[in-house]
Amino acid sequence: MLEPIQAADGCIEAHALDDLALIAAIDGEAEPAVVEHLRICGYCAARAQHYAELQGLLRRQFFRMFCPSGDTLIAFYEGTLAAAQHCHLQAHLAECPHCARELRFLGQLNADAINGRSPPASWFTINAPTIREPFVSATAQLTQPLKHIIATRTMAQSSSSVSDFYGAARAHMPISQYAYQAENLQITLGVRPVAQRTDRHVVIGSLTLSDAPDINLNNAVAYLSRQQQTISVVEIDELGRFVLDNLLPGIYQLAFRLPDREVIIEEVNL
Repeated sequence: MLEPIQAADGCIEAHALDDLALIAAIDGEAEPAVVEHLRICGYCAARAQHYAELQGLLRRQFFRMFCPSGDTLIAFYEGTLAAAQHCHLQAHLAECPHCARELRFLGQLNADAINGRSPPASWFTINAPTIREPFVSATAQLTQPLKHIIATRTMAQSSSSVSDFYGAARAHMPISQYAYQAENLQITLGVRPVAQRTDRHVVIGSLTLSDAPDINLNNAVAYLSRQQQTISVVEIDELGRFVLDNLLPGIYQLAFRLPDREVIIEEVNL
């Protein structure tokens, strides 16, 4: 990616906005004069857009880079961390919804480690008795039906973001990875047994749109079905990640409802 031109040749004023002013504008912290300048100066607005795109790329590449490992999170839960490390992690938990969610999950596992049947409610999972028809999100209720695309199996990459997404400690457990393609959508799945429950599995997934950054994944959902009955439904986060947990072995169908299409993996063997 080329660096933005720093000369003020294209700016409407004698001196173009500096990089710090542009970054502040992207973060919503710029002075009113800077915001007004960006509104009328196409040159500086283009530079700001460059930094916004770069910031988004870095956020995707280094998602959860500063999160603690699974081992550290477990040690925090068990109260075995040193005082300084405990305070540091406590401050991180106050700002990171992902680690806070996993800590709540540890609490639920500890309360019912062997006999528990349902994953945490905070993971937006719906059990089979509560839903009998395929899930339809609000954004999917369009006047024209969504097009259906069957995903095809491709060669999985040697390294995948799904292990990083689910935590360092979990990444050491046996995990099978699968890759699929549906037009410009790449799908990566990781499947492994649930800890202490070899009769249950967890699916960790990642969706990537290769050439359509304008498509928003915030309203997308993934739903797992078996024998025409919906088993589990989860929301896909803004980075295209999702988790389907506490699944019995068997053959399932996995579908993704995006704003402009529905993508189907016809067979997922757990």
